Amino acid sequence: MLVRPAAIIFDLDGTLVDDESAVEAGLSAFHAVHGRALGLALPELRLRWRELFQQHFNRYLSGQVSMQEQRRLRMRDLFATSGRCLTDQEADSAFSSYRRAYTAGWRTFPEVPQALDGLHGFRLAVLTNGNGDQQRAKLAATGIAERFEGIFVSSEIGMAKPDQAAFRHVASNLGVRERDCVFVGDNLDVDIRGAAQGGMDAILVDRRFDSTARVPDLVTVSSLLEVVAIVRGRNG
Repeated sequence: MLVRPAAIIFDLDGTLVDDESAVEAGLSAFHAVHGRALGLALPELRLRWRELFQQHFNRYLSGQVSMQEQRRLRMRDLFATSGRCLTDQEADSAFSSYRRAYTAGWRTFPEVPQALDGLHGFRLAVLTNGNGDQQRAKLAATGIAERFEGIFVSSEIGMAKPDQAAFRHVASNLGVRERDCVFVGDNLDVDIRGAAQGGMDAILVDRRFDSTARVPDLVTVSSLLEVVAIVRGRNG
């Protein structure tokens, strides 16, 4: 790990923002409206939702479909099992019952403001996969957007994690070398291995203490306050 990184770059969802809780709020609201018509209990809906999200969001990241198109595809696939074929308008309306509760549920993890305070004086940035409007709205709604010198979103830079080019793009735009950056993220494959391939040091955020995610020689923390301790501690 670097003695003093030139920049500390953060993933957004699952690292700074508790996106999983927001998704759960959205799913609960969606199930209250559509659960009976779908014939799915909430746990079943949760599993199916994640499956469809992974399938169609990856298509969005690869540029095959737009954000709105991937949402419509998810709704169509979800309702197809109950024999309904949704129009675009119906798909948008169905998704809106999820989206309203999802966006209302955007929150940072509890320690994030204190951790960012503790990193005052370091150059901070965000690299996140997703739609620029939504990810920037998430940062604004949680009150942390102004904490970062740079905000880089896959839809805006034309490349997505774990592509090493995305990490190098951030370093280049910050005017620093990749080897002088530390990336902080919660996804071992997308964040940590991608950052390593891009020439950066990395810290894995593992709030669930999932031992299967731990790999030899990888710095792993359960709170972003530990990131502050690591950086500040190595600086005396």
